[in-house]
Amino acid sequence: MNNIGTTVAKVAMLAGGAVLGAVLARVCDGWIAAHSHTQSEYDKTRYAQGLGAVVLPPISPPQAPFQAPNPEQQQYNEHE
Repeated sequence: MNNIGTTVAKVAMLAGGAVLGAVLARVCDGWIAAHSHTQSEYDKTRYAQGLGAVVLPPISPPQAPFQAPNPEQQQYNEHE
């Protein structure tokens, strides 16, 4: 009898966890949907005001990270 009671308790806890998970998922889904709707309205308003994405100029190509020193400058610096 003890085995049957334990099994029933485990099944009840498992079912309760499933119901709790479903409710929590539904609440989170509602929050995410409301947040995305609010963000969408905010973006539409910004676009209507002309505050859309800012176009940036292209980045210039990287310069050479290392340049060999000029031999004439080295000789000049040694004589000082």
